[in-house]
Amino acid sequence: MPDELRLFLKERFGVQGPLSPGRFEAELAKRLGSPARRAPLLKAWRAYLAQGGREAVRSFYREVLKVPKGEALVYGMHLPHLEFYAKELPPRVEGRVLEVGAFTGALVGFLQRKRPDLEWHALDGVEEAVEVGRKRVPEVVWHLGWAEEVELPPFDTLLLLSVFPEGLVDQGLESRLAPEAFWKRFAFFERLPLFARLLRPGGLLVYGHGPFLGKSPEGVEEGLRRLGFDRVERVGEGEYFLVLARKPEALAAVRLEEREAPSPEEAEEVAVALEEARALLAAYRPAFLEALAREKALLQRAREEGLYPDPAAVEARVHALKEAFPEEEALEEALRQAGVPGLEAYRRLVAEAMALEALEEAVALFHRVHGVPKTPLPFLLRAAERALAELEIPLRPLVGQVEGEEVRGLKPSPSFLALFREAGGEEGEGLLCFHGEEEVHTGRPSLFLSPEGLLAASGLEAPLARKLLERVALYLENPLLLLA
Repeated sequence: MPDELRLFLKERFGVQGPLSPGRFEAELAKRLGSPARRAPLLKAWRAYLAQGGREAVRSFYREVLKVPKGEALVYGMHLPHLEFYAKELPPRVEGRVLEVGAFTGALVGFLQRKRPDLEWHALDGVEEAVEVGRKRVPEVVWHLGWAEEVELPPFDTLLLLSVFPEGLVDQGLESRLAPEAFWKRFAFFERLPLFARLLRPGGLLVYGHGPFLGKSPEGVEEGLRRLGFDRVERVGEGEYFLVLARKPEALAAVRLEEREAPSPEEAEEVAVALEEARALLAAYRPAFLEALAREKALLQRAREEGLYPDPAAVEARVHALKEAFPEEEALEEALRQAGVPGLEAYRRLVAEAMALEALEEAVALFHRVHGVPKTPLPFLLRAAERALAELEIPLRPLVGQVEGEEVRGLKPSPSFLALFREAGGEEGEGLLCFHGEEEVHTGRPSLFLSPEGLLAASGLEAPLARKLLERVALYLENPLLLLA
């Protein structure tokens, strides 16, 4: 299924592979080059990531469609979830199907190919996206409008996939939310009924949160039950899940209970405690965020490489824990003592730990197969290339060579694996990369990566040079990230 979907996305939408959201700006720099040309989309992208509401969503997708093959950037960021949806949905959907927020139709177009016996519809609120979608995927019926407002005959299946959180997510949001926090953050009980107008009673609703922060499968399940949906079930776990449910004849009205306001004394105590907590966390935040970003990147790479564990293997470890604590209360207490909020969180942590173990084994195998040390020159060159692009430094990495008193920079092969066999080609100007050289005198400002080597270039200001050095070092510590 993934290969079939990727071929479809490549042929119709120019998608070359997955793209981490953290690399969106670097990829944009490669495509557009000039900062002036990138500015409108970067502004829209940052507003989109800052709880910008519907107008930010509209603006971002409009600007994306102005970029050559801009659709590929969006679908690249969603690719792992698209693969999950493409695998799980075809046998479950029925009748007249509507995908809300279809953008230019990549997913709905693929699903139509898998289930041509059904009647497929696509809805999007961005006029430019609908225009492109009608050309890209003429096999489905297209509708222009926002789901909360549009008037359409009710459907048998309603797909809310990677769309419900849009406009309400920001980068400071936690990855997972408790149900009540999720309901409030995304105004679940106010907004979900507006979407559900498009579904007939007894029809199938399918919710997927997508790559966004603020996930809460438990919140979706319980929220739908409170609204009166029945046959609520979850497919998948962790980052990748769907919640399916059947719509009742009439939705129940749900209001969250308002908490009693604290007394002035209680409020003052809370405020003092919060200030103390903020002061304590401030010192740890940069290191924590760096570690979190590194782990997220590694987990994303593990998923892309197919290294996530089989659910049965994860369940075996969960079962072993349950056997060690036959009493449910004892199990819950043990998890709390370990700082794990519940069995579902433990299951996710086990899956992530197994994925990281598999990733480490893959790195070790790669080194054994190619007979190279941990950070040979090819990895140093690729790390420098990535770092230069991400920091928007207009230099290219070169293979540094010293012959007597002469220092040269040779353009490396564009093929990563070829770098293990070739030293470099014609001379050029850029960032000189030396691997494992302790006594190199380049005559230029140098950045030392002992014991891996050094980088040398002229004209880099100290703060930017320091950032470059840190970014290259980060990639060298996690070399499998460079194999994409």
